[in-house]
Amino acid sequence: MYEGGKGAGAVVTGGVVLPNTGGNEILTIIAITSIVVGAIILLSTIARLVVSRTITK
Repeated sequence: MYEGGKGAGAVVTGGVVLPNTGGNEILTIIAITSIVVGAIILLSTIARLVVSRTITK
């Protein structure tokens, strides 16, 4: 479902944009949201992988 690094890409993009917002609140909110959503995608992908490997054993 989330193959191709979409979660990691969102985290990296947010991390790159965050220090370069220039004090713009909207950009800061977008960057933080991107980091949070990307982290959730990564964690859910890892959790699904662990569960699928546990079930198949």
